[in-house]
Amino acid sequence: MRHGEIKAARAYGFSTFKLHRCIILPSALPAYSNEVILMLHSTALAFTATVPDLLKIARDINSAIYQPFTAFGIVSDYLLCVD
Repeated sequence: MRHGEIKAARAYGFSTFKLHRCIILPSALPAYSNEVILMLHSTALAFTATVPDLLKIARDINSAIYQPFTAFGIVSDYLLCVD
């Protein structure tokens, strides 16, 4: 983290929370995100077979109620809990 980035964020009037959320965390996450991607690649094959099934159900729900954020949000929450 360069000191100039923090000074620039302060000059733009970022609060401490926004500074951490927009400047500091994104520079710290790339190394962690690589680990998450590797963990997702090493999951069981049976789990990957269920993802298309769940997405099909979400598409069916979306076509019935016309609320894509609700349908796909529930599926994404379920996948996060299962994984």
